[in-house]
Amino acid sequence: MISPREVRIMGVSEAKPDNDIYFLMLEEVEGNRKLPIIIGGFEARSILVGLQKVELKRPIVYDLMLDLMNQCDIDLVRVDIVRKSGEAYFSKLVIMNGNEELQLDSRTSDSVALAIRYNAPIYVEEKILEEVKDRVQIRHTDDAPVSMLFDEELDEALQRAIASENYERAQEIKNRLRGQK
Repeated sequence: MISPREVRIMGVSEAKPDNDIYFLMLEEVEGNRKLPIIIGGFEARSILVGLQKVELKRPIVYDLMLDLMNQCDIDLVRVDIVRKSGEAYFSKLVIMNGNEELQLDSRTSDSVALAIRYNAPIYVEEKILEEVKDRVQIRHTDDAPVSMLFDEELDEALQRAIASENYERAQEIKNRLRGQK
């Protein structure tokens, strides 16, 4: 049996303007496969708040859940993305309650939002990555957030930004390229 693969969050981008539909883009930690997951606007904003470590005046549900888990000495060990059906992904929160490991069903977007706050790793079943790798057909435009560009697109995107005299975008791409090296 092939082990699940650890992934990291590349970013969140708007999939369809004005439709409150977003892509959560995950990529392998040790590999180059990507996993785009369609999520709603609330979930996208919650993930971004966690990634950017924004301090809110009042806790949102994920912050509340984190506080509850901490108060009850429950550790989030990891998030496992275990199954795909159509465009829906199914996940498990793997937690430790004392010496007992428990697995709780969870929406993937909720699991990721909590994993960010807990700094817990995220894993995807190998069969999901294999199934999706040939179907990832996201085409990035010059308007796509730099965080959502695939690594192999960065040099070309930089040249297009310079050619169109979009120096702010060119600098953002250069910063991302520097971060890779």
